[in-house]
Amino acid sequence: MNHLLFSTTVNWSWENGSYNNYLCFYHPDQVASLSAGHTVTASPDWSALESLPAGTVAELAFSFKQTYSIEQVMNMLADYDLDILWYAITTGLEETSMPPLSVSDGIWGFKDLSDNMLSGNSTIKTDDSSVREEYFLDSMRFIAENESLAKKIYRGNPNNLRLAERRQYLEENGVQVYGVVVTGPSKELLKLRELGSIHCPTLGEVSLWNWFNSFSRSFSEQLY
Repeated sequence: MNHLLFSTTVNWSWENGSYNNYLCFYHPDQVASLSAGHTVTASPDWSALESLPAGTVAELAFSFKQTYSIEQVMNMLADYDLDILWYAITTGLEETSMPPLSVSDGIWGFKDLSDNMLSGNSTIKTDDSSVREEYFLDSMRFIAENESLAKKIYRGNPNNLRLAERRQYLEENGVQVYGVVVTGPSKELLKLRELGSIHCPTLGEVSLWNWFNSFSRSFSEQLY
């Protein structure tokens, strides 16, 4: 269940009682409702990526200006040398949270190719978006049916879970992505600036990494 309640692969550290590294998202409904004087500004994280030396691998979260299916997101990013780590999913209540959405306030999503999806005799393919969608929907059904347990492990305000409403929205509207966390060579991630469909990037963990060694491409740290 942890993968659904905001598990990402970022190595977070604490400083003065708050997160030192901070990945966040803006849902399209939040951006549309921001009042004058509270617009989404350009992120300094593009400049941070520019300053990183070649040979570094970074994690980057960014939001989409509209929602997309998982397959559309995969196709959009297919020409870039990166891995998608995590999807932020619309559950119908994002506009009720204060922007930006953070790990403890309003984000719902799942890790790409989670351990549960790959366990046993799983035959999932890396480009199989339908399996990912069904996995997320099955997980939401499970936690909605076990709300008392979900409230115990949720690190935000348990009154904000509203699982029945989120489940109903997903069953009526399907799985729609409004942001992702990706990892790749820092200079490759910088190329994402050319995409007019994304905004508000936030930079996560940065490491020296042999990206071309396929056996070492995954960050192993867990937020929860």
